[in-house]
Amino acid sequence: VTAFITLNPLFNRPSFTEQSITYDHHTLYFIDLARSEEDIFNNFSASRRRELRRWDESGACIVCDRDELTLFFLEHYQKFFFERNFSNAYFFAQKSFAYLLGLSQIYAVGASTGSGVEAMLLCWHTPFAAEWIFSVRAPEGRKHTAGLIWTAAKHFWSLNVPVFNLGGGFESDDN
Repeated sequence: VTAFITLNPLFNRPSFTEQSITYDHHTLYFIDLARSEEDIFNNFSASRRRELRRWDESGACIVCDRDELTLFFLEHYQKFFFERNFSNAYFFAQKSFAYLLGLSQIYAVGASTGSGVEAMLLCWHTPFAAEWIFSVRAPEGRKHTAGLIWTAAKHFWSLNVPVFNLGGGFESDDN
């Protein structure tokens, strides 16, 4: 955890690392939650705002039941990670993920359209920042990604967490 915080670009503290052995790897995307919810939403692109409005109107249900989300995650994460060529470092044991999903610093949120959970996000948070750490979805769940990110952002905004780190990508400019 200490190394993660030390190397996290949101907490850039040059005195914590030797600059000659650090480098920028990817662009970091984050939502500045210090602004109003309306201001954040209005600063999204027009196409993202339309996508979020359509998602709100779609009838998708937000799922916050931790037991239901844990079952969904454990059932789908290996296939989802494998299909996206995740590094083996992310293939934790199911017991590790089950433990992680039980922590109070973890925010888990999912979406369903009546036939059960189709997608979910897993985030951690402190009073200083929130981080999107994993998402898992069934094949039909892709349509929920932006809506779940926005749902998580509003949750962290309500907790007065100042920033939501969405991470980077596998390559520069792959958003």
